[in-house]
Amino acid sequence: MSVANIEKAESLLGDIKLKKISQGAEAIIFLANEHPYSNERNCPTIVKYRPRKLYRYPVLDLQIVKQRTASESRIIFKLFQSSVIEFNKLEKKKNSEKIDRSLVNYVINNGGVNCPKLIGLDVYNGFIFMDYINDTLVNGESSSLKNHLWLLEKTFADSLSEKLTVHNCQSIVASREIEREVVALNSKIKDLLVLTGIQLGNMHMFDVIHGDLTSSNIILKKYDSENNNDELQPLYIPYLIDFGLSSQSSLTEDKAVDLYVLEKALESTHPLFSKDYSKWVLEGYELAYEMKGKRENAAKPYRVKHREIYKRLEAVRLRGRKRSMIG
Repeated sequence: MSVANIEKAESLLGDIKLKKISQGAEAIIFLANEHPYSNERNCPTIVKYRPRKLYRYPVLDLQIVKQRTASESRIIFKLFQSSVIEFNKLEKKKNSEKIDRSLVNYVINNGGVNCPKLIGLDVYNGFIFMDYINDTLVNGESSSLKNHLWLLEKTFADSLSEKLTVHNCQSIVASREIEREVVALNSKIKDLLVLTGIQLGNMHMFDVIHGDLTSSNIILKKYDSENNNDELQPLYIPYLIDFGLSSQSSLTEDKAVDLYVLEKALESTHPLFSKDYSKWVLEGYELAYEMKGKRENAAKPYRVKHREIYKRLEAVRLRGRKRSMIG
């Protein structure tokens, strides 16, 4: 992306100050403290900008920008509404019984999908405005799932190295210490990845295909719980972001490819633990269909749907990544 595109975005938004936080082939992501749809300041906002492509015919370029901006916005709104509906149900339920768990966790487990709130859009200029969802990990990095897993893996490796230095590498004590470290690492990660898998299952049951599932496109938001007093290991809830390549599809093939893309991304960024990570995500994915079947009193149809997707995933693995492209 050229500097000219950034300057163009700033000129289109007037007095709103933009801070670039990432960029891709199609869009630039900015962070702003305000947006055009409110007079309030100090409201962190993500601004996604699709600049014009000068090599495209202007009329065609405008049509593409409008279509892609509108399509992404519709999907974000659709998924966010699913969580709003579940929150409304929760508010009614809270009056009659105590729910001793994360509210957002509850929403996910009841069919909702966590994603940024859509604030507004400008299809002609290629802008999407969303709530800023991010936290900072204990090492100061952004709270993507990738960074969180890297942090836990590094902590595990450092602790393991220390124990091997203190104890004789061949000793029974060292073996037991290592085993305890592995169990502790797994317990910290498994629940989070199962929860992530449930979200993906919920998303696919809305017939939404993400198109770019990676551990970088899953953001963790800290949840302050009375039951969690560990500042070094806070509770995190996963949010799905970056729906720039998303689409609507009910095809089993597309859902299987979506999962396969995530599997390959985990292999690339977390090679030592990717098999366990993928297994836990798929456990959550299956659980999403199981819970949906129970809620709808239709366990068998949803079990069959999940089985079809998993069977197709195995076929996709055999032939490698291959996605049907239309248009």
